[in-house]
Amino acid sequence: MMIGAMIALGAAAPASATPSQLTNEQWLMPNQAVTDGCYYRATMQQDGNFMLSSSGTLSKYWSTGTAGNGAYARMQSDGNFVVNNWADSAVWATGTGGHPNAHARLQDDGSWVVEDTNNATLWSSYTGGEVVHSSNCSGSNFAVTQVYFGWNGSGGDYRVIALDQPRASWCAYYCSQDSQCKTFTYVPPGIQGAKAMCWLKDRPVTWYADSRMVSGIIVH
Repeated sequence: MMIGAMIALGAAAPASATPSQLTNEQWLMPNQAVTDGCYYRATMQQDGNFMLSSSGTLSKYWSTGTAGNGAYARMQSDGNFVVNNWADSAVWATGTGGHPNAHARLQDDGSWVVEDTNNATLWSSYTGGEVVHSSNCSGSNFAVTQVYFGWNGSGGDYRVIALDQPRASWCAYYCSQDSQCKTFTYVPPGIQGAKAMCWLKDRPVTWYADSRMVSGIIVH
């Protein structure tokens, strides 16, 4: 899907993810998670709660308490880790903005931390050691949504959705919940009609710089 004249031709940074951490504009949509091996998992639940859980039983030992209010978790480029609602307003945050390129990480002791570029801790859940390392190693699957502002993807379209509200997060949600979707592009209102449009794509695409668009990749 290409629209109009692109301001520049280029390649977006390749999508990559470390299983235990979130970096710039990596989001956790409902049911996406990062893991530390077989022992700990950080999951954005379908009910809006961001939760830390342990080993094979995935028993909860810490959460943001945002069930019923939250929607998705986001590691912002300014260094703040937040849980947003579907209106894109923060309902919980670590308050670590002002540290560009900071990252969030699930430590091997079970703590969820935000660290600056020197790996100094800016915020912590302080849950290290509270859960005994015991696991049946049932799996360490993870999935994150890497979001790119100002990029448009060409090719791979298999579904287009007219959005009731102009929110790129809604487009990211539709892609993250569809096993066929590998990438997406959000088109603001007024470009393809009165409503915002969400293009779901089933394969890697060619990227074009376009300041109007928001695109993303599901990374496993």
